[in-house]
Formats: sequence, C-alpha cells, structure tokens
Amino acid sequence: MAIIAFIVIVLLLFLLVFSLSNKDNNDLHSCHDEDYFYKQIKKEIQNEYWEYDFIDVDNCNSVLLDEELDAWCHFKYKKNTNDNYLDDYYSETFSCSSDY
Repeated sequence: MAIIAFIVIVLLLFLLVFSLSNKDNNDLHSCHDEDYFYKQIKKEIQNEYWEYDFIDVDNCNSVLLDEELDAWCHFKYKKNTNDNYLDDYYSETFSCSSDY
C-alpha cells in the first residue's frame, strides 16, 4: 500500500513540474512586442542601479534571431546630484514566440 501511495505522489509531482514548464512556454511574448521587452530591461536596470539618484533610460533597440530577441538599452545615471551623468548599456536575450 505504501508503495502505491509513493508512486502516486511521484506521478503527481511529475505532472505538476511538467505542467509548470509548459505554462512558461505558452506564456512567451511575441518577438514583435518590443515594448514589452524594453519595459523588462528598464525594470532590470532600475533594480540593478537602484542606489543611484537619477536613472534615465533611453534609446532601446533589438535584433531578432531564431525566436530569440537580443535587446539593449542605453541609459545614464548619477551617483549623486553633483556628479555628471555616466553612460552605460544593458542588454538581455529573450526567448520569444514568432507568432504575431
């Protein structure tokens, strides 16, 4: 009886992991939805550079290759109000759906 319960639990865990992995694949955004990916990058920049006083994200661009979107944004930040702006780039590669 304990063996059957163990097998059932293992099968249920397997189904749960399988369904969660398929959910991620079904939730892929369209590769043509550049605004979504730029917003994701801007969030990442703000999370990474949160300690700086000013963050100005501008000039984002992307390249689509084989259902992967390489996206990057240029941004400027200040360490404090007396500093000059420092320039940097942030890039990320996203898996995406080729469906429009």
